Amino acid sequence: MSPTQRTQLESSLSALDAAIAQVQSRQVANGLKQQQVDQVTDQLQSRSDFLETFVADIEDVNIAEAITRLQNDQTALEASYRAFSSIADLSLVRFI
Repeated sequence: MSPTQRTQLESSLSALDAAIAQVQSRQVANGLKQQQVDQVTDQLQSRSDFLETFVADIEDVNIAEAITRLQNDQTALEASYRAFSSIADLSLVRFI
């Protein structure tokens, strides 16, 4: 092998090393981007599952049960208002 061929081969190897380094750098960047895509995909799937369940709960509601719960909650709220009102009216003057 002549010195010129050897020099040319060494410069080609240097260029090849630089190209390999660039490819590795791009692989790392692509790996990071793929990881981000996977994370976003998982988050969106979780949101989709939540919203699907949320909508199903609304669509599949038992109307009679919902009305009964609402009436019971209203009754409990009115009772708490009455209890608070009677406590607010208490004073020591009434007992003296």
